[in-house]
Amino acid sequence: ELRVDLECISNGSHNYGKTAIFFAITRCRDDVVSLLLSAAASVKVVNNKGQTPLSLGSSHLEQQTIQALAEHEAAEGDDVPWRNYYASNWDGIRYGDLDPRFLPQERRTPEDVVTKLAINPTTRESRRGENYQRLGDTPIKETTSRPDVAANKENADDSRLPLASEEDVAAAWTTLMSELSGGSTHSSRAAVDALLVMLDRRAPRSPWLRGGIENCSSLMSRNQKARATLGSVLQEDEQTNLASQDDKLRLRFLRGVLQTHLARGEDPEPVHASDDLGCSVGLRQFSVLPPPPTPCTSQPRPLRHEELVEARTWVGSIEALREMRLEMSSQVGQLIALDTEWRSAAEEHQDPELALIQLAFEGSSRMLNEKEHQSDSAYKETCESVARCWLLDVCAADSDSLFGRELAVIVAWLMHAGEHHHTLVGFALSADLTKLRHFVERWGASGSTSTPDLAPIIDLQTLAVQGGLGSSGQVPSLRAVVERWMPGYTLDKQQQCSAWGYRPLSEAQVAYAALDAAVLIELRLRMVR
Repeated sequence: ELRVDLECISNGSHNYGKTAIFFAITRCRDDVVSLLLSAAASVKVVNNKGQTPLSLGSSHLEQQTIQALAEHEAAEGDDVPWRNYYASNWDGIRYGDLDPRFLPQERRTPEDVVTKLAINPTTRESRRGENYQRLGDTPIKETTSRPDVAANKENADDSRLPLASEEDVAAAWTTLMSELSGGSTHSSRAAVDALLVMLDRRAPRSPWLRGGIENCSSLMSRNQKARATLGSVLQEDEQTNLASQDDKLRLRFLRGVLQTHLARGEDPEPVHASDDLGCSVGLRQFSVLPPPPTPCTSQPRPLRHEELVEARTWVGSIEALREMRLEMSSQVGQLIALDTEWRSAAEEHQDPELALIQLAFEGSSRMLNEKEHQSDSAYKETCESVARCWLLDVCAADSDSLFGRELAVIVAWLMHAGEHHHTLVGFALSADLTKLRHFVERWGASGSTSTPDLAPIIDLQTLAVQGGLGSSGQVPSLRAVVERWMPGYTLDKQQQCSAWGYRPLSEAQVAYAALDAAVLIELRLRMVR
């Protein structure tokens, strides 16, 4: 219905040739596989691991779905040629779930387990792996004559890749820091994956993950651009339904690095660190108010848009943008909550672009749901604030360059501190600020502000960790922070991964976007002294 190209392939080094149906299969989503088959997605594809949807599905899907894959493949017949990326883009590694029709004899071994549909079929247990090693697909014994592999064979376990040298690991670290400093989330994500493989290959029998986290945190301690990029990768991953063990390992590593950096207290007030706009950002320290001493005993219910949003304005035209700018001029010195929504990447290797910018300002004060909590002794009534919200339609810049330029000027003003500077409050702000910075640069507005300093920032995710929620390996979500500091409430995140790049947005999307910004104002009042 949305004219998505179901035959678009991934071009990652270890997943080249995968189409949408491969990713659905690896996540054991029989329902999605059936949907893709009904939409005529082709199954005559061999990825660069040597797997086909049928061979991979034989160990990941229910029997009726496997049968449907086989029937669909037969129905495509000779009219649809095989796309064989195993022949053209093999990564030199042996995996499980290989299709016996495409594995050359010289790459087979006497130890191979061969079934009708797959060679070395995996199981849930084998895919889980050991010690967070290379987990997505179980690597099988390497059988090539590549010199780099042969040189290490005498030290390698028969069922694993050769041990990596210190030089290999050092090169992986150098590549990672270079990609993080470059700002591309796609390249940085690939560099993280490559590093984790190298660390595992260097010390496969030791708990290497903690050491890797500590080392990465140290390397980034004076590189704010690298931290910002790594934060962007983390936020993108957290907004994605990650199912493979490789992805989960990367997520654990990213969270651990950022939380270790925070735990070291390396940003005492005031710190000014140069970024790629030639600006500086003040990282401010705050005293975090503790959450209510007794958790709310009742089942939390989702916050409603009207409970925290006093008014909202859609800004998708030059006229609306100029009206908003006039009203914003009265907000100097105040708190501005910032959130963004992103478009889905057109291709896997592209970084997703901004679709919407949400701003919220403090509105009037009122009692929040007094009647609903009269019987709940764990809930203490306080006078809270509702918010006024602006929803800035970044997609409108695609067809209106004047709108794009004026919006970029406002975004530049928003990010920078003036004579009567404002304070930005957000949640996991580094990724949002990176996207905004790229938008400003794209429209040539980075020099439109007369001040070199970025606005002061309050990151509520960081404060939540300081307040005891989460740990070095598990940063809290916005929903978790709401449930801790606003007992009795939760956030409905059903719209989080919806199609933000299409217009018009639904009422549910608009309400969700406004509430996500407004709740930051509420949380700041409850969390920050």
